Amino acid sequence: MIDIVDEALEHASARERLLDASFGPDRRLKTSERLRTGRLPVFAFAALDETGMLVGTVRLWSVADPNGRQTLLLGPLAVAQGCRGQKVGDRLMRHALNQAVIHGHGSVILVG
Repeated sequence: MIDIVDEALEHASARERLLDASFGPDRRLKTSERLRTGRLPVFAFAALDETGMLVGTVRLWSVADPNGRQTLLLGPLAVAQGCRGQKVGDRLMRHALNQAVIHGHGSVILVG
């Protein structure tokens, strides 16, 4: 069974290892990463397996266009290799989007 929870400080190193494994060593060079640098996410969720191991992650970040209109930037979304095909990414995405709606956000974008 997989639980979706709010990301906690103790998930940080496991999240970074998962993102490195999923996106490779050049992941920090991506345009979307530059939009996130030095900022905190609005929402951050972790998927944990029955042992408490982090097997998925998703974050949403506040960004604005040149006219100051706010939206949320989705990403990164990653799932551990051993859990792919089990709808973990789907559950993370739906949870993140539901929380965005509940908290009054009107749009989410994905760069990539």
